[in-house]
Amino acid sequence: WSSWADFWAEKWQKNEIGFHLSEVHPQLVKYGNLMLDDGVSAPYFPKRILIPLCGKTLDMPFLVSQGHEVTGVELVRGAMDDFVKEQGVTDDVTEADKAGMLVANVPIKEAKGKQGAGLKFVIGDFFKFSKEVNGTYDACFDRGSLVAIDPALREQYADVLARVVSKGGRILLVTVEHGGFRNGKKGPPFSVPPEQVESLFVKRGFKVESLMREDRMPHEPSWAARGAETFHERTWLLTKLK
Repeated sequence: WSSWADFWAEKWQKNEIGFHLSEVHPQLVKYGNLMLDDGVSAPYFPKRILIPLCGKTLDMPFLVSQGHEVTGVELVRGAMDDFVKEQGVTDDVTEADKAGMLVANVPIKEAKGKQGAGLKFVIGDFFKFSKEVNGTYDACFDRGSLVAIDPALREQYADVLARVVSKGGRILLVTVEHGGFRNGKKGPPFSVPPEQVESLFVKRGFKVESLMREDRMPHEPSWAARGAETFHERTWLLTKLK
């Protein structure tokens, strides 16, 4: 993992963060209710939501503004520092060490006046993330995490999610499918075959549903510029049955 840690730390240092969206992710806006509707309480009822490998995504304040308690897990401390600066956080960020990871409470304006709403950053190696760090979650939004990690680590990654998502919890997962980039580069983002999503999560007790598949080549010229001949984005809903 250390070489990957260095890889991502360098990306942040050089501000090579093309994966960061300047808006809330469209699939979260479109399908967020499915992720939050657990069949027990209404989607707007406060939930505990996990954002793995979160960067400084605007999805976090968006979900907090709806009254939810959000945890973003991020390897690179600089991502949290950027977020705090860019979101104009003026109140003190409090930090504590829990189970070997840094847990920071970030008091963003979107949480004010909303009981139970809030944002925590957990800084460290996602593969060490566990219930002992910050409990379990009702929901998880992964829009750039599974596709970012070394494909050899996907089983380990799915293990972590299976451990921290509660029974009945849902994961809204966005994957990509492509044939590789120029000079034989496979990623990131790495292509995730649909059958692998099925195999990763069904055996860990999840029901797996494909919600949509979209050709992104007409909308994002950057993929053709990197040498991709095809590039599709697929959105999944994973429900933990046991």
